[in-house]
Amino acid sequence: MGEAVIEEKETEEIDSVKEKVSELKRKTKAARKAKKQAAVKKIAESGENELLQILIAQNDVLDCMLTQQKKIHDSVKERKWVELENCINSMQAYSDAFVNLDQCRENFVGDNKDLYLMPEVRDVFASVRTKLSKSKIENNALATYVSSTREFVDGVLENCVPQSRTKVYGRNGKIIRPTAESVVLDALV
Repeated sequence: MGEAVIEEKETEEIDSVKEKVSELKRKTKAARKAKKQAAVKKIAESGENELLQILIAQNDVLDCMLTQQKKIHDSVKERKWVELENCINSMQAYSDAFVNLDQCRENFVGDNKDLYLMPEVRDVFASVRTKLSKSKIENNALATYVSSTREFVDGVLENCVPQSRTKVYGRNGKIIRPTAESVVLDALV
């Protein structure tokens, strides 16, 4: 019976130690959470305005980019090549500006992604993400249009002026597409 009493006391001591450990874990977790919230609050008070300004600037740049994408799409459809070149140059400038703003945003936020959840920032951040998705969809739509148009024109040319079907390889071992031979239309014989 003495052993049973000793085992019971050991079990009680182990349970007591386990309770103390879990209590310490809860307190540590609560302290970490409070510390993190305090850091977020401190950053929010000092930098909320800066993060908000960066996101608003990104939002404005994305508006310009979406407008340029629409112009590029229209230029391709209407075959206005000079306008297309101008739009692409403008788009490159907007893209560079967005990348710079994005680097500033990443440097400012760092690992603290909770800043995006602040009520003042959340809506603008969601708008930026939405516009990025729209931009990606526009890019995919234009790429699909250009690709299908190219395949169609290649098919028409292949039917009208068949080329040799032998494969020609370049210096690096890649297949080189045979170029179309000159074709004269409406010539007097």
